[in-house]
Amino acid sequence: MGFNSVLFQNNDTLHNISDNPQRWAELVVRALGSGTTSKERNSDLYHEFGTQVVAVEHSSGTIIIASGGGHASILGAYSGNAHHNDEERIKIIKRLAEDHGFELTSKKKR
Repeated sequence: MGFNSVLFQNNDTLHNISDNPQRWAELVVRALGSGTTSKERNSDLYHEFGTQVVAVEHSSGTIIIASGGGHASILGAYSGNAHHNDEERIKIIKRLAEDHGFELTSKKKR
């Protein structure tokens, strides 16, 4: 099955990628190969190209990511990769809420 990776890209720095695509590609491959999401370990990639490795997770898992303010972060990571329909996505959202101490209930239709 392998691993899946998620990259965050700050679009303000796309011109840097266009100017030096080979260096960007090398840094991305190195970062993904190391399996680390640390901005410090991948600082060249982030500072030069605005690219952040958000997640490197086994493909049998599901991660929930928040993005904004120039970066992204993982809100939750769960085993199982079922998120392909509304019922599965709702289960994941409920689990995320429970992990943070909340009980999620749906509104009744009026």
